[in-house]
Amino acid sequence: MLRKAALMIPVAIAACSSAPPVAGPQPGSERAKLVEYLAANRIAYEEVAAGDAILMIVPAWGARIEGAFFDDENVLWIPENLAPSDPKEVWNKGGARTWLAPEGHDKGFFFSKNWKDWNCPSAMDLGDYKPASATARGALAFAAECGLTSNDGTAYRLRITREVGAAPAPLSDAAKAAGVKAAGIRFAHRLKNLSDRVVDREIDLWSLIMVKGEATLIEPLVSDADAS
Repeated sequence: MLRKAALMIPVAIAACSSAPPVAGPQPGSERAKLVEYLAANRIAYEEVAAGDAILMIVPAWGARIEGAFFDDENVLWIPENLAPSDPKEVWNKGGARTWLAPEGHDKGFFFSKNWKDWNCPSAMDLGDYKPASATARGALAFAAECGLTSNDGTAYRLRITREVGAAPAPLSDAAKAAGVKAAGIRFAHRLKNLSDRVVDREIDLWSLIMVKGEATLIEPLVSDADAS
């Protein structure tokens, strides 16, 4: 059980360069079991080092971060059954993934108009993500083009890009002395409109991160002046 691990995640809401190789998993670890499952089912994955952790990205599963492994144990939540029999549950592989807003109402993609039914569009997640050009050195990027229709019948043609890489994760001397391990993760979500019609303020991107147990989220805020 991991008790001294910290994830520091700057999220850019706005992508595949070759990342340095990482060491193989420890036998019997959570990472080893996931690697074995993916290999047995011929599902490709990529790994990149980030501080004290190893990140695993699975392009066939929405290019989500399926694992953030400290000592090969995952701090992200993933379901015990990665191949559910219910077609409506196939998309949910846990981890950290890209999401679209809004979920409901007239422009919603997930809930029905009456908010009683819910479904994840398969074109978005799990999607069909392919390697793309990354903007950051050592990062991995994947993109998928998808056609979606909102509740009011509006058709969208979109390109969603996810880029994942390491970010600084500075620790105090006291934290290091206490044995705290940290990983800085930078992942950027980008949305491109491929249709002729303007979609400004109709849809947007956000991110979902599923972690085990309790967690504390610290969000750094950067003003336009600081960013420039």
